[in-house]
Amino acid sequence: MRSVVYQAAGIYLGDEKKALIVSRLNKHLNEYHLKDYGELLKLLGKDKKLFSKVINSISTNVTYFFRENDHFDFIADTIVPEAAANETIKVWSAGCSTGEEPYSAAICISEALRKLKLNAGVKILATDISTDVIKKAQIGLYKPEAIKDVSKNLINRYFDKENNGMIRVKNFLKQMVSFRFFNLKDDIDLHKKFDLVLCRNVMIYFDKKMRNHVLDIFYKALKPEGHLLIGHSESIYNSGINFEFIKSATYKKR
Repeated sequence: MRSVVYQAAGIYLGDEKKALIVSRLNKHLNEYHLKDYGELLKLLGKDKKLFSKVINSISTNVTYFFRENDHFDFIADTIVPEAAANETIKVWSAGCSTGEEPYSAAICISEALRKLKLNAGVKILATDISTDVIKKAQIGLYKPEAIKDVSKNLINRYFDKENNGMIRVKNFLKQMVSFRFFNLKDDIDLHKKFDLVLCRNVMIYFDKKMRNHVLDIFYKALKPEGHLLIGHSESIYNSGINFEFIKSATYKKR
């Protein structure tokens, strides 16, 4: 059961998750009239809709704008001044969920550039293993509680209020972010390197082998001296990947 999820997405789930996995995977077996988990695994490689359903059922997509705000302070105070000499500041938000993280990064970088009176462009690649959350992110429509940590000035500048009380990201902000499906278990061939990779609260689902695979992808994707930000509950200690520790959950490519 757990091996189905691991083979499909590299997500490791411990014994404490067994009952949860059984109940949720059995739901998919019944829905698709499959006789066992072997058939489910075969179908996962062919049916993107089923793949997304399975990933959504065993992962958590709880987030909001400017979550772990100290990271965004670091982006504004350190990364933007260092990267602003480039024509475009490039960011990869890996495991972007419903879009709050990459949109927050776009707002943060735009505000920092405005204060510094610099004209660099902003391009953010936002990827996730779930096509469902990507669709939601592309729409950019959120409940008011998602912007609970956003100032009124930023809300007025970057969001529109809908008649039903929902909040929508403005189109010019959407244009800074490109959403794509990507399974971190796979390899990626990137011709352009990033100034920053955000992968926060994603590697908690991975074992050491998968985590090192992902860190190697990020290392290759970053420019020299580029930064990696991870979740505060995560660590890349003893990974063997050549990142320099800056401060909690913050690393630089050596």
